[in-house]
Order: sequence, then C-alpha cells, then structure tokens
Amino acid sequence: MSSPAPKPMPTVEEILETALQLPKEQRLRLAEQLRESADDEPENEIAAAWSDEIADRVDALDRGELQTVSAREVFERLRAKHAR
Repeated sequence: MSSPAPKPMPTVEEILETALQLPKEQRLRLAEQLRESADDEPENEIAAAWSDEIADRVDALDRGELQTVSAREVFERLRAKHAR
C-alpha cells in the first residue's frame, strides 16, 4: 500500500491571509522570526570575525604589543605619500 501524496505547500498569499488573522502580538513575533530566518549567515560570520579581530587587537594593545599612531600622523604620512 502506498503512502498518501504529500500535501502541497500553501502559497505565500495563503500564508499571508492566515497570518493577517493572528493577533497583533503573534503577527509581530512571526514577522521577527521570518526576518531572523532571512539573515545572511555569511554576513553574521563576517561580523563575528570582525568582533574577534577587534577584541584581539584591543588585547594586543593592552599587552603593549602594538603601537598607536595619531590621526594627525596618519594624515601627514598620507599627504606626503600622495603629494604631487
């Protein structure tokens, strides 16, 4: 005996029609969950990697392993390098 055919997925319009009948709080919760599910994972991974890099640089600075350069000096170097 074969199993019954799977029920077809509802259309976006059908889902929206049903969702709009939910109370406001539930609609907001649904909207938030949908937004979170659409977040690009690579972007989150990039943000996490930058957060780690920032923390590493701050730690290295605190340990005295890095030297800082003032903004004034950075701009002076850039002007000298790109002077025409």
